[in-house]
Amino acid sequence: MKKTLLTLIGLGASATLAYMYYEANQNRVLKQRLSFKDLPSSFDGYKIFFISDVHRRQLDSKMIDALKGECDLVIIGGDFVESTVPMARVEENILKLKQLADVYFVWGNNDVEVDVRKLTELFDKYNVHVLKNEQVKIQKGTAEIVLFGVDELDKPIDHLEVYSQLSAEAFTILISHFPIVESYLPNEHPFSLLLSGHTHGGQIRLFGLALEKLGTIKTDGSLTTLISNGYGTSILPLRLGAKSETHLLELKKSD
Repeated sequence: MKKTLLTLIGLGASATLAYMYYEANQNRVLKQRLSFKDLPSSFDGYKIFFISDVHRRQLDSKMIDALKGECDLVIIGGDFVESTVPMARVEENILKLKQLADVYFVWGNNDVEVDVRKLTELFDKYNVHVLKNEQVKIQKGTAEIVLFGVDELDKPIDHLEVYSQLSAEAFTILISHFPIVESYLPNEHPFSLLLSGHTHGGQIRLFGLALEKLGTIKTDGSLTTLISNGYGTSILPLRLGAKSETHLLELKKSD
């Protein structure tokens, strides 16, 4: 009887681990429509592929193939790599994303574990735009939107000083690996959308509980915030109750 019980426990544990590995290696693309009153009309229907926290994973070719022709822009929300990732895999992942559209990147805490010089050289080689407390304007016809990537890896930034370079009139997307950046925003800020990751949605949630909240989309006043569960994992290649995800965001102009 005892041997049978131990066997059942072992089978249950193995099945649970297998399921957690399966959840961690899904290739979900969440198609999400976000509406904004201040979006320029010419950007109505504009699509952004947002991916964060790739870590050790290799981007799935079938997922990339399904996205071809479906997005206008790619944004990497940090932690594209970590210390154990070979540069050959990083280069392959960059090449896959470049098949979709122009790629923009902000630094995450794990990105600096590798040889930053070599990583930067790869970004330069494939024209990946690295945003470090700076803005870039995306134009469509005579209209434009602004991407602003914020970086706090070296030292805490003076947000008021950094954001002062931005126009209050332009539709501006704030990109930060760390969702806590929202708490630093001044009462009056120019952002309509915040894209972030870092938390992995808790990665492993026991009885619905974890150290971090699940990824979510929320709107507070004029700001819509997306916090992604992320694509990869940290430490253990396992997930439970916080599925791997990427995002195909369609921007819509509302009345």
